[in-house]
Amino acid sequence: MAVVLVLVVLFAALSNRISRVNNLALVGMVGISTLVVASFLWTDEPAMAQTRSVTFGALALTSIALAFAFAYLGTDAVNSVRSGLVLGAAIASTLVIIARIKGDFVGAEEFQQVTMRSSAGAADPNDLALLLAAALPACVWSRSVFSRVLVSALVITGVLLTGSRGAILALAVGGGVALVALLSIRGSKAIPTVAWSAAISSIVVWGAWNLLPDTVAERIRSIPAELSSGSFTKRTTLWQAAWEQFNEHPILGSGVGTARHYIFQRSGLDLVTHNTHLSFLVELGFVGWALFIFALLVAWAGAVAFHRSAMWPLVTLAVLTTGTVSLSWEFNKLLWVMLVFGGFLLAQKSDAAAPDGLAVQSAHRPAASAKGR
Repeated sequence: MAVVLVLVVLFAALSNRISRVNNLALVGMVGISTLVVASFLWTDEPAMAQTRSVTFGALALTSIALAFAFAYLGTDAVNSVRSGLVLGAAIASTLVIIARIKGDFVGAEEFQQVTMRSSAGAADPNDLALLLAAALPACVWSRSVFSRVLVSALVITGVLLTGSRGAILALAVGGGVALVALLSIRGSKAIPTVAWSAAISSIVVWGAWNLLPDTVAERIRSIPAELSSGSFTKRTTLWQAAWEQFNEHPILGSGVGTARHYIFQRSGLDLVTHNTHLSFLVELGFVGWALFIFALLVAWAGAVAFHRSAMWPLVTLAVLTTGTVSLSWEFNKLLWVMLVFGGFLLAQKSDAAAPDGLAVQSAHRPAASAKGR
């Protein structure tokens, strides 16, 4: 499907005179996928490497297709991505709330009784919560009052019902980035907006808090203790084991798909790394991690360059970047989409600043207005 998607989008882009795509994020992303395939030469888990190669290959091809699609859409791409995030967040958060009302909690029965964390279907509550948190800025900065008020309230409620401390911390970081960005743009004029947003958010959180089971509320209250002296649900043990394994093979890693195996050998915990950076370091070494950081820095550069026109990509990227510290998201689709999108934003600003003033625009809408940003 990814191959067909690439061919169709490429044909559409070329037929509309989109002859090149200046998206530097693809360098890191395609580089990672190439390294994953190459790791067949040294991995101890060839079967897992084969599976991951297909996954990363599809992600790379889809990323290329998205890069062409964004170039074709021009500034309309910002509205398209925002609309997709808002719609997806509205559906997912509604499913989480319905699950809470019905009393359907994630995991085995004994796990449900202990945690009572809500989710949507079989989705991991931590992964789902971070997806919702990443979509929240798109809702807050939507031009639709419905999205800004109702969908944002649904999303905040959904995040709290999952009981994900990592997502809550990621939202806190995103809020800090948003505050700094607003003050840098508007100065003291931003204070009323910040105060109003804080008041509305407090009311939503207070209302959602009444829906939380006691176990989930207690889990959220434990955030300060976990930050000061906790293990983040054994994450520090996993991270220590991953770091030790990385030191054994620092350049190219132990091979794709090996992180969980070696972490189990060193810690006795049969869990994933719960840290995207350490996952890359263990499996693909410094080379693979550097490729990921390159793509991430490109995305940040694009979001920062574009934040005066559209602030939500910057805040969303801040949330996702924070989430990579506590979750193994090396092949998460939304993360890769935002990396490509950030690269597109950087190209938009670079082309707009060129001497001839040319920006990548939609061929059938050459004068896409700034209002779409």
